[in-house]
Amino acid sequence: MLQARVFQNSKDALSGAPLELPAVHFVCGHSFNLRSLGENEKECPLCAPQFRSILDIKRAMRTGATEQVRFACTHLFPGTKCFQQQGQLCVRQTVLDSWC
Repeated sequence: MLQARVFQNSKDALSGAPLELPAVHFVCGHSFNLRSLGENEKECPLCAPQFRSILDIKRAMRTGATEQVRFACTHLFPGTKCFQQQGQLCVRQTVLDSWC
């Protein structure tokens, strides 16, 4: 269940200036004056680089998994139809017979 979060920051996390309306509060706990964010008001400028690196790692892992499936289909199960289902390699041998 999601819980309400109280924001009691009184200073802009970038400039240290007092918060003025309109202020933007992010779930990470950082708060900013809207004018100090510029046009990037959708993500916290202090936390965004860390989150981007995590997303890059996940993207690379997903790409690696796809390459492994492609290798298995090409070299281990030639002549069969391979696909990935919920992260598992599935090989369809006939229309009625398949295994994951």
